[in-house]
Amino acid sequence: FACAEAMLESLGFRVFNPLKNGLPWDSPTHRHMRRDLNILTNEEDPFDYIFMMERWPHSAGCKLELDNATACGIGVFFEECFDISNPIAFK
Repeated sequence: FACAEAMLESLGFRVFNPLKNGLPWDSPTHRHMRRDLNILTNEEDPFDYIFMMERWPHSAGCKLELDNATACGIGVFFEECFDISNPIAFK
């Protein structure tokens, strides 16, 4: 997560790292998911894109975030398709 965060920030993206959502690491998964989805879909400070790291299909939380982002019109970058030289090509 930290490497993806640093790479995206270096490209000028505003990044929310779900591991830094303000909850204790050992909080129940449902609390983390509620917090993450609330931040992702906040109407006052919306995100334009989500970044799906390579192993996202192995995470129920990532699948939920993808479904919510898609339903809310938030763009999606997939790590395996991400072109660091032209990141907006997937708009």
